[in-house]
Amino acid sequence: MTASVAEWLDDIRRILAEQPPGPVDDVGRRLVVDRLGRSGEAHRHRLRSGGATSKVDVAIADIRVLCTSALGHLDSTITAGRRADGLYHSYNRVSFPSDDSAHVDHLDAMLEGQVAVISSGALTSDETLDVIDALYTSDMYRADQDTFLLYPPVALRSFLYRNAIVGDAADRIRRLADRHSGLDAIVATDVQGGLHFRPAVVNARALDRLLDDSDLAADERATVAGIYEDVFDHESFTGRSGRMHGYEGIGSIYWHMVAKLLLAAQEAYWVAVDQGEPDTTLVRLADAYRRIRAGLGYRKFPTEYGAVPTDCYSHTPAHAGARQPGMTGQVKEEVLARFGELGLHVTDGRLRLGPGLIEPHEVLRSQADDGSTPAELTVCGVPMSIETGADDLVIVECADGSIERIDGLDLTSRRSSDVFTRTGTVSQVRWIVGAGTMTRWRLLATTPTT
Repeated sequence: MTASVAEWLDDIRRILAEQPPGPVDDVGRRLVVDRLGRSGEAHRHRLRSGGATSKVDVAIADIRVLCTSALGHLDSTITAGRRADGLYHSYNRVSFPSDDSAHVDHLDAMLEGQVAVISSGALTSDETLDVIDALYTSDMYRADQDTFLLYPPVALRSFLYRNAIVGDAADRIRRLADRHSGLDAIVATDVQGGLHFRPAVVNARALDRLLDDSDLAADERATVAGIYEDVFDHESFTGRSGRMHGYEGIGSIYWHMVAKLLLAAQEAYWVAVDQGEPDTTLVRLADAYRRIRAGLGYRKFPTEYGAVPTDCYSHTPAHAGARQPGMTGQVKEEVLARFGELGLHVTDGRLRLGPGLIEPHEVLRSQADDGSTPAELTVCGVPMSIETGADDLVIVECADGSIERIDGLDLTSRRSSDVFTRTGTVSQVRWIVGAGTMTRWRLLATTPTT
């Protein structure tokens, strides 16, 4: 690394190592934030001065220590984000109410936050199922479409109630106005006696300039500034509309994010398979996956979906059917999810077949006497088939005419690499699913959804 980056890395490693993961108060949080900020600032100064650009060796052990420490803090943060309703806080705001404190609070729950925590790897299978169950009882669940909104519906205040200073805040402003001059330039009274900030108060800096012209004491200025922020709540603005009802607005289903939830649930299923979790857990995860899929548009009638169900659409607002057709991101997730449903996934660089998410009859067409007609697909341009047989077996047909037979349902690392890198060495792969695996597949795939 360059000497400056190496020094910066060492600073971060030391700062995180000296602050144990776990709960921290606002003062402790500010100390860590300031130390990390000064470290980054020092790095910028070194670069701008043209120094510290020579290359130095950095011990791999130091990088591992940094990663381990950072993961500890991330795990602690995720754990602390669990809400009482079983969902997770994932959009957090930091504010600096004083020179020695940093305060964190939360926005409301959002669907992408639940997708993120399921995908994080920090949850057990049971905890993942708890999140999915909590979604179905949350304000994000839209029963008429049997799926989820991007974020819970927001109750908007009437236009006439915006920029209104009311209640105790209005009483405090009036008391200050009785004792001091200068507030007339900041607040105005309407014909009904209501208080409002004047149009000139366009932001906090403009408010500070107007307060400079007043005779308010420091604590009184802080009171006015606090009321200003309470009225407008600027720090809660996320860039997402809190006012419109179309596109990804209030009450909208965002189909790309529902598809991301579907894929996250599938990933959790395959992690449980790879970790050898009991079939009872796998059945519950498979059932949760199918329940999410049942809410997607292509499982609906046109009258219910509001469009041709097999077309991809961006969103469904609260007041209408599906809207904004096109090649949305949902298509990408659905392609990935379909291969996972067929049972193909990658573990430790090896392509594996592990059935369980799709009913066998959907891909293996039944024949009267001689078993099932194979399901056919391609992976990285290599033709593949899924068939039934006596025992689990992978048959690899190579371009040179040779045939390899591999017991089980895992390709070797070498042959998996040949497939992924499209070397042309492998001309076809046949996955033979044995009788015992088929019995288990049917057990996992035919559980009725909740």
